[in-house]
Amino acid sequence: MPRRFAVLLTAAIATVGIAAGCGDDDGSGSESGGGSIATSTQPRPQFVKQASEICSRERQDVPQRIAAYQEKNPPGDKPPDVAQADGVQAVILPVLESEVDRIRDLGAPAGDEEQVEAILTGQQEANDEVAELEKIPPEEDGWERYFDSTNKLMVAYGLDACAVR
Repeated sequence: MPRRFAVLLTAAIATVGIAAGCGDDDGSGSESGGGSIATSTQPRPQFVKQASEICSRERQDVPQRIAAYQEKNPPGDKPPDVAQADGVQAVILPVLESEVDRIRDLGAPAGDEEQVEAILTGQQEANDEVAELEKIPPEEDGWERYFDSTNKLMVAYGLDACAVR
C-alpha cells in the first residue's frame, strides 16, 4: 500500500508540474480572498508573463514537497483514495491557493478585469471543492477535473502555465 500511495500522489503532483513553465517572480503573496481585482497599468502580455512566472515558481519545488509529505505521512491503513485526498489537500492545494493570491496582487490589465477575476474566482472555487473531498479516486483525472472549466479560461487567456493538468 505505501508504494501505491507514493505512485498515486506522485502522479497527482506531476500533473500540476507539467503545466508549469519557467521564470522568476518578485511579487509577494497576500491573504486569499476574492472580490474584484484591481486594475494595473501593465499590458496583457506583461501580465501573462508575470502570472506564468508565478505559477512556475510556485510549482518548481512540488516534487520535493510531496516527497517530504510522503515521508512524514505514510498512508498506513488508509485506502488509496483517502490517502490521495489527504496528499493533494496538504501539498497541491496550498500551491494553487498561493498562485491565486499572488496573481491577484498583480492586478489585471485595464479592460481584462472581468476575465481575470473569472479565472481567479474559478480557480479558488475549484480549490475549495477539492479541499472538501474526503476521497479522490485514483483515476487519472480524479481531482484535476474540478479545474476543467477554469483551465479552459486560463488557456484562452494565455495562462497555460497556470492550468491544472
